[in-house]
Amino acid sequence: MNILINILIGIFAAYAFQKPSKPCGLGYWRGVAGALGGAVPHIDILFYGLGHDFGLLHQYAESWSLFLVPVFALGIAAGLSYLKKGFIPESPYTWQKFFTPTLAGALMAVLLSVISEKGAALLAPFWQAKLGFGILYSFDIGLFIGLLIFLAVGILLRKFRAEVAELVLVLLIGYTGVTTTFKMKANAIGDRYAKAMELEVEHVYAMPQPLSPFYWRIVVKTTDQRLHDTMVSLKRKRTIVVTPETPPLRRAKAAYKPVHEAVWRIYNRFGYEDSDFAAAAWRSDIAQRLKWLSRFSVLKDIVTYEDRRCARFKDLRFEGAQMNELGEFLICQQTAAEQANDKHDDGWMAYQAVDDGSFLMLDPIY
Repeated sequence: MNILINILIGIFAAYAFQKPSKPCGLGYWRGVAGALGGAVPHIDILFYGLGHDFGLLHQYAESWSLFLVPVFALGIAAGLSYLKKGFIPESPYTWQKFFTPTLAGALMAVLLSVISEKGAALLAPFWQAKLGFGILYSFDIGLFIGLLIFLAVGILLRKFRAEVAELVLVLLIGYTGVTTTFKMKANAIGDRYAKAMELEVEHVYAMPQPLSPFYWRIVVKTTDQRLHDTMVSLKRKRTIVVTPETPPLRRAKAAYKPVHEAVWRIYNRFGYEDSDFAAAAWRSDIAQRLKWLSRFSVLKDIVTYEDRRCARFKDLRFEGAQMNELGEFLICQQTAAEQANDKHDDGWMAYQAVDDGSFLMLDPIY
């Protein structure tokens, strides 16, 4: 989930899980603890300082782990306790009082990440597999605005902060339940399409989209390595007509067709020319380690990069985005000299596009 949403939900979690029968007098510091707890899993952004490849490996991993999140929460609680009581040993503001609201905020952030399309490696560092249900978009605008409104209500109604926070969590559960039904409908659309086209389906993906919980991207992956892709609105009855005067936001909405007018785009994972080379690149060891990042990728073209022959793949999730080159990565065959030196175990190496469209090498540590 987006860090702003996690900070807000962390604040509400901190107040919702306090014990009214045992007031601890933390006041607004409880909200500070929850906010920091909601933000702490996002320290994985710092991993990019140790290298782009290291950052990709550990993103949504250790800092989101159920084993390590309590450790981070403990550190924050100790720090807040020190800031609150300063150098007064007899101060009642011990780390134990800060630990519960901090941990509540952090665990809610982890839960939201699992509910969203980002996912999280809950058992890292022992198991790096990510779990993500893809029910909410990572920056759900409606959810963000709703949390801001309830935050203002909680500030105005100070005596009822706990009750407001509990109401927010109940509404969040309800909202998640509703969007789960939307995801089921989107999956059903993919299933009906596959049945009508008599496809041998490997998996049907339904991904939440920005702007509205009614917008979904559906990808049907078949056993012959083809991806059937469409974007639909579960609510819209008519296609939005786009003209030169159409505002940008309405243009973006127009990409999501009514269900009965869905346009399916079919991509061959390995293209139609040099497909053997692309398939070999895709099945290389390093490409297999990139599967969580590249599961919606198809071949764009075969290129030469730094004297290496490369298969360039593009991520369908970035199609039409303003900076769609960020969804591109290369799987390159090493030169004869590099293979002789055996720098990489099976003769392939990977690059991912960066902000300016150039590529950074990904070391084979995945």
